[in-house]
Amino acid sequence: RTVLILGAGISKPYGFPLASELLPLIGNLRGNDQFQAYAKTHGGLDSADLDTFYDATQIPYHGTIDEYLRKNPRHIPVGLAAIAWIIMHHERKLPPAAIVDSQSFYRTVFDLLKLDPEQGKPSHDISIITLNYDRSLEYWLSRMIDLCVGEADKAGARARLAEVRIHHLHNSLGTLAQLPYGTPPKDDVVRDVSTRLMTIHRCDKTFEASYATARNMMQHAAMVFVLGCSYDPTIFRDLFPGLLDGGFCSRTGIS
Repeated sequence: RTVLILGAGISKPYGFPLASELLPLIGNLRGNDQFQAYAKTHGGLDSADLDTFYDATQIPYHGTIDEYLRKNPRHIPVGLAAIAWIIMHHERKLPPAAIVDSQSFYRTVFDLLKLDPEQGKPSHDISIITLNYDRSLEYWLSRMIDLCVGEADKAGARARLAEVRIHHLHNSLGTLAQLPYGTPPKDDVVRDVSTRLMTIHRCDKTFEASYATARNMMQHAAMVFVLGCSYDPTIFRDLFPGLLDGGFCSRTGIS
C-alpha cells in the first residue's frame, strides 16, 4: 500500500499558484470590482478593515495567507473567499498534450494507477492525500480516460478511478459533480465554497477529523511519499505525531 501526500508544488505546473504566491494575488483583488463588491457584502469587514487586509497581503512580511489569517482571524471569511476566487479562476482547461506528456506528473499517476486497462492490473494500492484546494488531479485523471483509453475500456477505467481514495486534507472547492471544473466564481458559489475551506491553522472537530482520516490512510501503508510540499511544522506535526521530537522516527525507523 502506497500513500502520496501532494502539496502545491504538484499543481503548480498545471497553472495554480504556490501558497507563497497567493498573498500578492489576493492583494491585487483590490482592483477587481466584482470581488470588491463581494467582499463588501459578504466579507464582514468595514471599508477601513478591508483596506488593511489588502495592504497586509501586498507586503513581503507574511510567509503565506494561512500565516496571515492565523494572526488575523477576523479576516478569515474574506481571506478564504479570496483563495476560492483565485483558485476557481485558475481552473483552466490546459492543452491536453501538456497533461498527457510523459514528463507530466499527472500522467505518471495515471500510469501508476493503470487507469488504462490495457496496461494491466495496478501493482500498488495507491491512496492520495492532497493539501490543495483545487481538483486538477481528479479532473485530469478523468480527462485522460476520455482522451487515452479505448472506448471498450472507458467504463472499467472510470470504475478503477472511482476506487482511488483522494482525500483533500483542508477540503476543496467541491467534487467535480458538485461544482464542474472551471465554474466561474459567482458570488453564491464563492460564498458556498469558502465556508468549506479550512486554513492550516483551523482547530475544530471538522479539522481534527480530516487529519484523523489522513493518519488512518497512512497507518498500514508500506510507503508514504511527500511530494511538492514546503515544510510546514503545523501540518506535519498533526499528520505525523512525534515527528518533531524524534518519537515518530524512533518508532518507525524512518530517518
